[in-house]
Amino acid sequence: RYEGSKVKDDTAKSEAKTLSNAIKNDEKKPIIEDDEVIRILATRSKPHLQAVYKHYKELSGKNLEEAYFN
Repeated sequence: RYEGSKVKDDTAKSEAKTLSNAIKNDEKKPIIEDDEVIRILATRSKPHLQAVYKHYKELSGKNLEEAYFN
């Protein structure tokens, strides 16, 4: 896992869209079985994930926990 503080905003936005699509399609394929979701969560730094979560909230109007557990 990259632990630096550098964040590529375009990548974070793209990955927020990937998470959004995975959550929308969770009934077809559980999010924990989605290879892209696992890759994002397992390989990205904390600052990058924070940017992804911020962009996700901008896209959906909800934070990830609200979207996934409701």
